[in-house]
Amino acid sequence: MCKMVLGQRAASSGGVDRSKVVGKRTAHHDVVERTTFATFCHRRVVGWASLRRALPTIDRARSRRSCPQRGGMRWELMARGATIYHLLVTLSDVDRGVFESLDLRIARHPSESARYLLTRILAYCLCYEPGIEFSKGGLSSTDEAPIAVRDDSGVLKHWIEIGSPSADRLHKAAKAASQVTLFTHAELPLLRREAATRAIHRVESIVVQRFEPSFLDKVEGGLERKASLELVRNAGELYVSSGGVTLESTLVTSNLLEPVA
Repeated sequence: MCKMVLGQRAASSGGVDRSKVVGKRTAHHDVVERTTFATFCHRRVVGWASLRRALPTIDRARSRRSCPQRGGMRWELMARGATIYHLLVTLSDVDRGVFESLDLRIARHPSESARYLLTRILAYCLCYEPGIEFSKGGLSSTDEAPIAVRDDSGVLKHWIEIGSPSADRLHKAAKAASQVTLFTHAELPLLRREAATRAIHRVESIVVQRFEPSFLDKVEGGLERKASLELVRNAGELYVSSGGVTLESTLVTSNLLEPVA
């Protein structure tokens, strides 16, 4: 009785009798639903295949952002067992015309010496520009530049090396980037002797910036895990101020070629 009343009401209003539609939909909609499900499965498979092909690109993009900016802070990915330094650096690089306030979190590898750590920090500040980043794992990232500068597309344009690298590593750096700078506290004769052990790509273009070891030792003596620093470079002279104490040193610029007698 109820179905009859509903059917009459639908017919009188020009609508469709739902009691009849239910009986007629099975054959047609079965085909539609099977087709739709097959299309859905095909899209899922194609979608996953596209995603798998895109994963290497995504990974490369993530690797370029190894030091993401978070709330104005520059983060370095941390190796297990690393000691974290939080440094607020007021940078006045008069020689390059760069004036910045840097908020750095630096991971010190368990095997990293104080001199190497400070050389790394100072190199980052003295080369600071958009696109600069620490390597993902510090000392453990042996295949990457300790500090790198990339352009907006992620291409490496400046390889910043630290310490006393081998000639093979310098050759690799010069092949990978158009600009290579070595920040070190090692003696220049030792660096040049190592560089002479093999042919290095564009060795004449590699710039060497040398800190005096005694200067780094003095800076390390007043460096705490959380500290504020003022760093000034003017006419090749370097000034580091912290806790009311200012230390001064000359940053020697040289190259890896043996001087001509």
